[in-house]
Amino acid sequence: MKLSSSLLTKTPDLKVKHLIIGSGVIGLATGLRLSQELKNSINNSIFDYNTLVIERNKFIGQETSSRNSEVIHAGLYYEENSLKTKLCCFGNNLLYNFCNKYQVPFKKIGKWIIANGNDDYQINYLKQMKDKTDKIFERYQMSNDMKLRFLSDKERLQEVNLKKDCNVVLFSKNTGIINSHELMSTFRNLIIENESDVIVNSCVTNIVKYKDKYLVQVNSPSLTNQSTIEPIYILADTIINCAGLDSERIARIGWNNIVGEEDNQFPSDYELYYYKGHYFKYLDRNYNVNHLLYPVPPDTKGLVHGLGIHATLDLNGNLKFGPDSDCIGKGSDLFGNYLFRNNNERIDSNQHLSMETISHLLYPYYKVDLSEEKKEIFYKSISNYLMDIDKSKLQVDYVGIRPKLKSKDGKIRDFVIEKLKNENRFINLIGIESPGLTSCLAIGNYVANLLGYSQDYDFK
Repeated sequence: MKLSSSLLTKTPDLKVKHLIIGSGVIGLATGLRLSQELKNSINNSIFDYNTLVIERNKFIGQETSSRNSEVIHAGLYYEENSLKTKLCCFGNNLLYNFCNKYQVPFKKIGKWIIANGNDDYQINYLKQMKDKTDKIFERYQMSNDMKLRFLSDKERLQEVNLKKDCNVVLFSKNTGIINSHELMSTFRNLIIENESDVIVNSCVTNIVKYKDKYLVQVNSPSLTNQSTIEPIYILADTIINCAGLDSERIARIGWNNIVGEEDNQFPSDYELYYYKGHYFKYLDRNYNVNHLLYPVPPDTKGLVHGLGIHATLDLNGNLKFGPDSDCIGKGSDLFGNYLFRNNNERIDSNQHLSMETISHLLYPYYKVDLSEEKKEIFYKSISNYLMDIDKSKLQVDYVGIRPKLKSKDGKIRDFVIEKLKNENRFINLIGIESPGLTSCLAIGNYVANLLGYSQDYDFK
């Protein structure tokens, strides 16, 4: 593919060692890990920034990272050999270490996975989950706190509003809740302390190979200190694509401009599907729930898109339910004209100052469904495991959108964390949904390992 001559002739405005695209919890955790690696480097003087995290929105963590259940998971639901399981298990321990060290608010309140005692499928599901996780935790040498156990009849009385026929409960002691906003703010502050930075209002519009580095066009009023959008050109040794909802777009730019001459077929493994999930809050502070309550997911033959409508608490004790999971569609079907746009042509056109991304095109889908039909779906689902729910006290709260990867048979796939083809220093992270929050610090270590940094930080 012929590269844009205008971009290749630009003089870099900034030089950075590691450029991370996206400041959700994954981008920030990865930025923290890499900034620690370079904090005491003797080569600092040749870069304007050791590690620079750039964000297209006005605030950090504005999308998936701030619109979820804020649960610290324990690696229970995923395929045994998957990155989701491995990174969630290690990430669980790292996140608790980090929160203790830096005083990020959390509570290890535990999760109850609930089965109806009259449903053989649900009971077998819990038995298989315990057998599977026992093997996983042993393989990864996790502490005994990670292991699941079945609760006794007496222990189940701790949840007075649990339906009587929900009498088989598997307990995960190491599951908890966290203030994700405080976590991300702490990550950002530590990155800055490490002689690196996080810059918002900065949208990547093009990337090309520049000798053995990458030249990146970023439209950014923040970096240029202008009130209007102006392009800035960053020369980066390394690019880490942590763009979340926008990660397929960034991956396509890299593929088309860097790999395209050898292979013009963008990997189907990188194509995202977007799922919308509603959360409802419960307007009765006297309704007693003490743990995270997760019903056994429905039997969908591996096609389940979420864990069902579960009950969670925030750190203030507020009870909420969700999410459900509705497929918005495949990115290339929804936004094909935008995803398939030739970025080199855009650079030479009047469109090159746009701040538009896939994330912006998804904005209309954040609209909440206020219908009685949506409330009824939640009410019926919740009533399968909790008693005396007052439907009038269920109120829609917010919507989150998750980027998911699917296999050809429709099953939800594992995270993709890998180098761009034939490129050792361009890493794509795609389809990072749940348990991404729990896994964030382990993902940071994983990316560092891909770049040749051998030490894993434990944050003790």
